[in-house]
Amino acid sequence: MRIIDDNVPWPEGVIVDVEKIYTVPFSEINSSLNYKFREVISKILFYLIHEGINLTRYKIIAYKLQRKILAERKVIFAYGKIKDTNNYVIALGPQDCPHARYLAFNKKLAVSINESDSLSNKLELLLNYFEQNQNILRELFYYSPYSGKELDIILSQILKDKVEEPSKVMRRDLTLTKSERRGIGVSGGRTTKANGKKRNLFLAGAGSYALSYILPTVKKVNYHTVIDLNLTLANLAAEKYKFQFADTSTERALQRLRDCKNPILIIATYHSTHLPIVEQAIQSNPNTKIFVEKPPVTTEEHLKKLISYRENPAHFIEIGYNRRYSPLIIGAKKALDGKKSPITMTCIIKELNIPLSHWYYWPSQGTRVVGNLSHWLDLGVFFIQKRPVSINVISASSKFAADEVSLAVKFEDNSLLTLIASDRGNKIRGVQEYLDIRCEDLTIMIDDFLTMKVLDGGQKKVIRNIIRDKGHSQMYRSFISRVEHEQKPAYPNNDLAISTRLYLSIKDLLLSGEKSINLGELVEK
Repeated sequence: MRIIDDNVPWPEGVIVDVEKIYTVPFSEINSSLNYKFREVISKILFYLIHEGINLTRYKIIAYKLQRKILAERKVIFAYGKIKDTNNYVIALGPQDCPHARYLAFNKKLAVSINESDSLSNKLELLLNYFEQNQNILRELFYYSPYSGKELDIILSQILKDKVEEPSKVMRRDLTLTKSERRGIGVSGGRTTKANGKKRNLFLAGAGSYALSYILPTVKKVNYHTVIDLNLTLANLAAEKYKFQFADTSTERALQRLRDCKNPILIIATYHSTHLPIVEQAIQSNPNTKIFVEKPPVTTEEHLKKLISYRENPAHFIEIGYNRRYSPLIIGAKKALDGKKSPITMTCIIKELNIPLSHWYYWPSQGTRVVGNLSHWLDLGVFFIQKRPVSINVISASSKFAADEVSLAVKFEDNSLLTLIASDRGNKIRGVQEYLDIRCEDLTIMIDDFLTMKVLDGGQKKVIRNIIRDKGHSQMYRSFISRVEHEQKPAYPNNDLAISTRLYLSIKDLLLSGEKSINLGELVEK
C-alpha cells in the first residue's frame, strides 16, 4: 500500500511544501467536543440492542475518529516553498492534518516572501488582526473550498493594512516550529495480492458513513483505491481494509481505473461532487460500475447530465436510497400492490442536532432538505408513482430557513405526501422516523423501523423487529449482485427525475421565503 501524504489543490488553491508552521489560537472548537457521559452510554445501549454489535462498533469507531479529526483541525500560518518550485511563500488557512508535508491553501491566503523578510513581524500583524476580528477567524476555521462560499479575507491586504497595537497584557511566543514533514495516519501497510476474479473496488469518500455502512458490507472485492480529502481518513481506511492505494485526489486516483478490467466505484463524497466524479470515472474507464449515494446531485444541470449518462446502455450507474431496501418498506409496498386509489403518506422525522458550521449548510450542498429529507421524498415517490403537481412548505426555524420544516406534496391523482422534520425532541436514537401510509381501507404504520402495524379491513398484522433495519446492507448487496449478474441498475430514471426535482424545488422555496409552487410538467422540465 502506498500512503499519500499530500493534499490536492483546487482551482483557486496552491500546494505548499511546508517547512515551518505556527498554530493560530482558536478555542471555540473545544466546546463542541464536550458530551454528557450518561447520554452517550444510553445511546450506545440503544444501538447495541437495536442495530447490533457490529454496526454499533463501527459507529463508535467512526464517531471517535470524527472527534479526533475535529480536535486536530487547526488554522495555521505556514512557511515553505510552492510545491515543485523554489518560490517561498507564507500561507494561512484551516488544515485537518496540519503536520502533513504538503498542505493546500487558497491563493488569496498565500503571499510570496523574501528570505530577508521577518516571519515573526508578519505573524504579529496577523495575530493582532484576528484578536480584533474573531468572527473572521471563526469563518476561516470552518472554511472549505467545496462550500460554495467566497473568502472575504486576503492575506496580502491584512499584512499591508495598518492594524491597531495589540493588547499590552498579551504575551505571545511567535516562534514558528519546524514542520514534522510526515504523512498522517498509518505507515507500513501491506499490499494484498489481487484476485483476478474479483471486482476492483474504488471508494470515493471515507467518512463516518463509509466506515460504518459501506466498507463493512461490501466484501469479496479487491480493495484497490480509497480516496478522501482528509489524509487521516484515507490512510485509516487503507490500512484497515488493506487497500492497495490511498489517495487525496479523485482525478489522480481514478486514472487507475484505466488499468482495471472489472472496476466498481462507490461515491460517498460531498453531494455537490457526485456528478463530477461520475464523469471522471466514465472518462477513465466507461466500463466502471458506479454507485452514487443519495442525494445523487445538487443542481438541475447535474441531474440532466446524470440522467443522460444513465440512459446510455454502456454505463452502469446505481442510485443509493437505502430505505427502498428495508424489509418493512418492501412489505408495505407489497401490501399496496393492486390498489389504484390515491395514497396519503405522512412522515414525521426527528433529525440530528447539527451546528450551523456543518457542511450540510454549505450553499453548494443544498441544505438539509437535499442532504436528508431527500430520503423521505424519494420514499413518497416510490410508493405513490404519480406525477407531483404542487408543493406547500413552511419553516419554523429562527436560525436557518430550511430547518424545522413541514411540507406537503400533492400528486396528479390527489395522493398526498406530508413531511414534518424537526431536530427537536429526544436524541438518543439518532435519526428517528414514523411513517403512516393510507390507501382505501388499508393503513400501514411503521415506527422507526422497529414495528410495523398493518390494518387491512378487519384484519390486523403486527411485525416487531429487534434490529432497526433501514436497508443499507441489502442495498449494497443488491448493487454487487446486479453487477455480477450483468443486470441493469434497480433505480428508475423516472423516479430519479421526480424525487430530485422535488427536493430541489422545496429547497428553493424555503430559501426564497415562498410558500407554494405549482410544478407543471416536472418530469419533462
